[in-house]
Amino acid sequence: MKPHQFVFYWFAAFASYLLIVFSSYGFLPEGILLELITKYTGDISGESWDNFMGYVIFIGSAMVNAVLIWIVVNIYQRATVKKH
Repeated sequence: MKPHQFVFYWFAAFASYLLIVFSSYGFLPEGILLELITKYTGDISGESWDNFMGYVIFIGSAMVNAVLIWIVVNIYQRATVKKH
């Protein structure tokens, strides 16, 4: 594989990660999650909540991105095997 292909694949993976992160910030129901957590743990400070949500979003996005990359590679490999 040529070096520019590695860069393209890395950029595509990073772009999909950023898309998932920004989508999570936009669509994740933080109010509902805060209610659920405070029901079981009691009051939580704003700074602790922000740190918790940051970890959830960044780690969750990394996991979702890894699964998405695995699915795409799996489909690609199956398609190339069928051609030969």
